[in-house]
Amino acid sequence: LNMLASDNPFDDPGLQAAWWSPEREMYFNFGEPGFQGFDPAHAFWVKSNTPLGIAWTGTGPASNSPISLPLGVGWNLIPDPFLDPVPWSLSDIKVRRAGVEKTLAEAKQAGWVEDFAWGWRKSATNPPGGSYFLVHDPSLLPTATGFLRPWNGYWISAFEICELVIPPPAGSAAPRVSVRAKSRSSQWLATLQADMAGAKDSVTFGGGVSSLRGPRGIKIGKPPAAPGQAPFSLFIPGDRPSQALSVDVHQGLTANDSWPLVLAGVQPNSKVALRWQDLGKAPRSLRFYLVDEVTGMRRYMRTTDSYLFTSGATGEDRRFRIEVETVGSQ
Repeated sequence: LNMLASDNPFDDPGLQAAWWSPEREMYFNFGEPGFQGFDPAHAFWVKSNTPLGIAWTGTGPASNSPISLPLGVGWNLIPDPFLDPVPWSLSDIKVRRAGVEKTLAEAKQAGWVEDFAWGWRKSATNPPGGSYFLVHDPSLLPTATGFLRPWNGYWISAFEICELVIPPPAGSAAPRVSVRAKSRSSQWLATLQADMAGAKDSVTFGGGVSSLRGPRGIKIGKPPAAPGQAPFSLFIPGDRPSQALSVDVHQGLTANDSWPLVLAGVQPNSKVALRWQDLGKAPRSLRFYLVDEVTGMRRYMRTTDSYLFTSGATGEDRRFRIEVETVGSQ
């Protein structure tokens, strides 16, 4: 597929489009210097007040050949380069760097790329808004979506300049989620969501990760905010400076384990609600407490499902932590 890089390929003269530069770590809007020309190897944010028609030239990609997508260091916006769904396979998707090719799982271990992607789901009630959803191997993380959809864009993070090699899809039907995910009774996941004046963000935490992931479990970074989206963000600080995690699942939990939380971008004097769910899936031997590091409040999370507070006059970042205590046995 070839899009006209020098022209607006859409039939809406009021088109708004944005491309993310991994090198500059910022968005460039359509019509501005620095905007990546439209082409099938990159994905873009597009906003229009009317349904869009797309003008294409050339022919589609060969359906039986892999397609390479260039990745820069940092977050990259990539498409599903085919016209059918592509399974997010850690073994079938490859990464090529300096002439060496590895599976996505091997490239993750080598420190070339992350082995997950983020997609965007538009809000049905508020079309300019929406939320991210995770793309990963569902046998390792049951809540994840296991495939890329055509005509959609996705975030992926790279630590080296390389290429993501996407294999051709086997057919037009969306792949089925692996049933192995349902049989892993030792894994549990819970969600904590922050809500401020309708703006929402969430993190996922849990335990019982397969040993195939190694002793550090699953740590998944949070992608950049969508264009025009308020900087309101809930995240778990990562191991690297400035790293913000959206998912942190431990392989095992011990007494006095915890997850630190940061709520950033809070407006001054605003009412904020923290809500959690799915803790009933965690082993009964685990007790969870939410701690507000500003007020010292410590709330038992098994018998409550929310915490309400009002931000300060300056709207500074608010810090919390989820503490774990183990009692008795499962």
